[in-house]
Amino acid sequence: GKAVCQRLRLLVVLAMALGSSTGLASRANVCATVAAMKNARTTKPDKKKLDAAPPPKVPLLPYGDDTGAALLERSEALFLAAAVSGEPDSELLSALASLAELKAPVAALSTLCDALSQDVPATQARYAALFGGGPGLISLLESDYGRRRGVREGRIRADLSGFYLALGLALEGDDSDAVLDHLATELEFYATLLTEQARLDQDGDEEGATIVRDARRSFLREHLGPFARDIAAQPAVVADPVYGPALAWTAAQVTAEAASLGVNDLR
Repeated sequence: GKAVCQRLRLLVVLAMALGSSTGLASRANVCATVAAMKNARTTKPDKKKLDAAPPPKVPLLPYGDDTGAALLERSEALFLAAAVSGEPDSELLSALASLAELKAPVAALSTLCDALSQDVPATQARYAALFGGGPGLISLLESDYGRRRGVREGRIRADLSGFYLALGLALEGDDSDAVLDHLATELEFYATLLTEQARLDQDGDEEGATIVRDARRSFLREHLGPFARDIAAQPAVVADPVYGPALAWTAAQVTAEAASLGVNDLR
């Protein structure tokens, strides 16, 4: 229909705007550390060339500024959220230990950091007990939530594939299909869009920046926005003293992103 044609046009134009210079390094392990995620970006804007971000207007990050250094600051938070959403390990602990570099609410992730510091295997067991994928456990795959909303799994995965391919993202490994709609994958993709828009702004490419901004808006409305919200709202997640605050923080960042772009109709 008309909506499908508009989506295809957006993806084609987005691919043309991004080209191959921003391809994300292929990997199936969605719990990669923030450092690994940073190294995977082949194009990184020079912060020194960007205007300094103004002081945050809300107790999250500078959402009132959608250009330059503010985009980069928020992308770092979203890359961190992607790492937090993956299986915990000692490398995640190292990433959390670097929170002082981010202007983010450290308290929301301090419990997870403390848990990892005390006992990594126990934290991994906690993660598996919540998100292990078995009956009665919380799923971190969007397709599972889509079925509850009457959206077919194949449609969700096909739509996500279109977004990822437009940016040059290709997942490899035997479990690549399994992580296609994983929360960590979607968070990393959105963080990459923020980074790419910052680069386009720096280059003075207004048309390209507008295209990426439109892609962000569509991705938040149709995928990441309602997905992150639904996971954080699960009673078992809310009640968990370690992952409850961490995923509530993640959902707050995503919701603020949506609001900054005028996306208030999360499905």
